[in-house]
Amino acid sequence: QFKATVPGTFTYFARAEGSCNNTACRSFTVTVRDTTKPATGISATKTTVCVGQTTTLSVIGGNLSTGSEWTWYQGSCGGNAIGTGPSITVSPAATTTYYVRASGPCGTSVCASTTIEAVGVPQTPSGITSNYNEVCAGTPVKLYATQPPLKTGETRKWYVIVGGIPVPAGTGDSIQINITSTTDVLVRTENACFNSNGVTKRITLLSFGSGTWTGVKSA
Repeated sequence: QFKATVPGTFTYFARAEGSCNNTACRSFTVTVRDTTKPATGISATKTTVCVGQTTTLSVIGGNLSTGSEWTWYQGSCGGNAIGTGPSITVSPAATTTYYVRASGPCGTSVCASTTIEAVGVPQTPSGITSNYNEVCAGTPVKLYATQPPLKTGETRKWYVIVGGIPVPAGTGDSIQINITSTTDVLVRTENACFNSNGVTKRITLLSFGSGTWTGVKSA
């Protein structure tokens, strides 16, 4: 019976021995591979990336036995293999969990994992409502951005268009402004990476003598 205790290649011999003579030897060679130790974790150059950017994942700890290698997976341990080696560069299109484990002649280790958050383009607000569509000078106008709701890390930003250029006017699901001329107001959703398309609404300033102001509320 042979019990491996240290890695290496060993040759063993056996023969029959007696009072009259000894037989010729028979031999066998055994290669003992060192033990694979699983990774203790995964490091990432960035744990949050904008869609289209890359991050490099690297094995932390662990030890490969002779003939073994690190294998990387996406989505589940042992699932979709995406590469081998002590590190890998990925560009997730959505928030994704990555796994790595050692695999080789002596089998596979347990996986280490890490999740990379991918920040994409936010959804465009579905519209703007306001308490007035037409106002006299000095009348406050309150504007509200409608769905979709904000996700974590997103902000609603408001702008007034001056000479074709958006000028910051406030932050949040609603703002209140006073206008001195007919004004186009724009709202969009922004995050650390991207801005959504903007939605605009025109608030018309009524001048004296231009007619009867009805103060029509928007739907």
